[in-house]
Amino acid sequence: LLLFASWFFLLFPMSISLFARSRVLPTMAMVRTYTARKLKGSFLYHAAPKAEGDRPIAIMLGWLLSKPHHMAKYTSWYHQHGIETIVLLPKPAHVLVTEKARDMARHLVDALQHADLQNRPLIAHGFSVGGYLYAQFLLELEAAGLEKAFAKRLAAQIFDSPVDVEGVPHGVSVASTDNMVLRDMIRNTIQAFLDLRKDTMAIYRRSSAQFKKNPLLTPTHVFYSQADHVASPVVVESVIEGWKARGVDVTVSSWHHTPHIQHMLHDRDRYFADLHRFLRGRLPAHFANHPHSHSHPHSHNHPQTHAHNHAHSHAHAGKH
Repeated sequence: LLLFASWFFLLFPMSISLFARSRVLPTMAMVRTYTARKLKGSFLYHAAPKAEGDRPIAIMLGWLLSKPHHMAKYTSWYHQHGIETIVLLPKPAHVLVTEKARDMARHLVDALQHADLQNRPLIAHGFSVGGYLYAQFLLELEAAGLEKAFAKRLAAQIFDSPVDVEGVPHGVSVASTDNMVLRDMIRNTIQAFLDLRKDTMAIYRRSSAQFKKNPLLTPTHVFYSQADHVASPVVVESVIEGWKARGVDVTVSSWHHTPHIQHMLHDRDRYFADLHRFLRGRLPAHFANHPHSHSHPHSHNHPQTHAHNHAHSHAHAGKH
C-alpha cells in the first residue's frame, strides 16, 4: 500500500500539473477591484466594492493544482457582472483524502450561512475534480438537513470538464504522456491504489452518485469536449441525459477538439457568451441591473447553446 501510495502521490500531481501552465491575461486587473479575504477551509472570498444584500455569489471550485492567476480569468468575468466569488484551489489532499473533502464541504456550508452571505443567490462553477468537491458539498447539505433551504438559493450550476472517479486512472494516464509503457504504469498505479482503498472508493462512488442525481434539480450548464481524455464525453453525455430525464433544465457547450479544461482558452468569446446567456436566464433581475460590459460575436446566436469548435488544435493540455 505504501509503495502504491508513494507512486500515486508522485505521478498524479505531476500529471495534473501539466494542466496548470498558463498565460496571465489582462483581466487580472478586474479582480483587484474586489476585496479578497480568506475564509476557513482554504477558500478565498472576493467581495464587491459596494455591498448589495441580494448580490449573487459564484462558488468557484477549481481543477487540481489550479493557481490564483488561472481562476482570475473566470472570476474577473463574474466580477465584471457584479457577482462576488468564493474560490477554492484544490490540492491533491482534497481528492485523495476524503476527510479533507468533507471538511471543505462543511466549511463552505458554514460560510454560506454567515450573516453577510446568508440568503444570497448562489451559482456553482466547478472545473474537472471540482465536480467531485461540489458533490461533497451536496452531501453535506443533505446530512445537515439544509437541502430545501439551499435549493431556494442555488440559481444555477456550471461544470467545466467534470471528471467521474471511474475515469480517473485512464484519463490521467492518457493526458500525462504518449509513452505507452509509462501510460500503463500510471494507469495501473492509480487503479491499484484505488482498489486497495475500498473505504475511499465507497465515498467516491457515493459522491459520484450524488453528482449524477442532482438532488436539488438545479438548472445546469456543461462545458465539455469530444476530445477530452480525462472527462469522458460518453460519461458526461450520459449524466446529462440522466439529468434531463429527471426534469433538470440542462444546456451544453461542446467542442470537437479542445483539451481538458481548455475550452475557454481556445474559444473565449463562445465560452463567456454561452455562460452569460445561461446565467441571464436564471438571474434576470440581476443581469438587468448589471448589463454585459463586453459584446461577443456569438452572444445572440445558437439558441440551444450548443457550441462546436471545428478548428483542430495541437496545443498541449498544460497551457490553460
